[in-house]
Amino acid sequence: MAVGGIGSFSALTSYSGVNSSKANSELEFDKIYQQKTDSVEINSTAGNNDIMTIYEMLCSEFPEANYILEDRSDEGNLFFNNVDTRIGKDFGNPSKKNVFIDVGVIKKIQEDPSYYLEAKLDLQQIIEHYDEARTHGGSDLPYTTGELDYENGRIQAGWRYDSKCCQEAVAKEVKKLESPKLSDAINYDYIKDKMDTMLDDFMDKVTEGIVGEDKEGK
Repeated sequence: MAVGGIGSFSALTSYSGVNSSKANSELEFDKIYQQKTDSVEINSTAGNNDIMTIYEMLCSEFPEANYILEDRSDEGNLFFNNVDTRIGKDFGNPSKKNVFIDVGVIKKIQEDPSYYLEAKLDLQQIIEHYDEARTHGGSDLPYTTGELDYENGRIQAGWRYDSKCCQEAVAKEVKKLESPKLSDAINYDYIKDKMDTMLDDFMDKVTEGIVGEDKEGK
């Protein structure tokens, strides 16, 4: 779910030249990469619950930014699985680096842990070029957020430009999550017991009335 709405557009940037480079094999197979890949492989055996683990691991690579895990296919909710997935403080603050990560990226890593490095490199491009990207929206679209998506069989980095700051929209979504649902606020067991008691009392009074009328008739 895009929080920008009207007056926003997204620009995707491909860094396939960086990701597919075979010349930089030392980076691709260094100890840090191997440790991360091994961790993802271990976590991936746990099932769907490790989506958040992989997401948190990826975000920890660049802790200077704020993150939200979203599901672009779910247009009704900002957060993936309708759960607060913010990492970092004050997401949407124009002075900070804010990045939306689509759950499709994490699911791809879960499916094939070798994609972790590609996701990391693309996220690195977003972080390193964030200040430069701020200037591309112009005065009409001054607010910028980074995007990491999985589309057309590849992980892609880009930016989302908006006419309004998304900070308020994010705050509203968080408030909506924190508001108790009506079904949670109603104690159905209590209501059922109360109705049963009222029904028993009513039937007792009806029975008493019938017995009283029989006595008066005799």
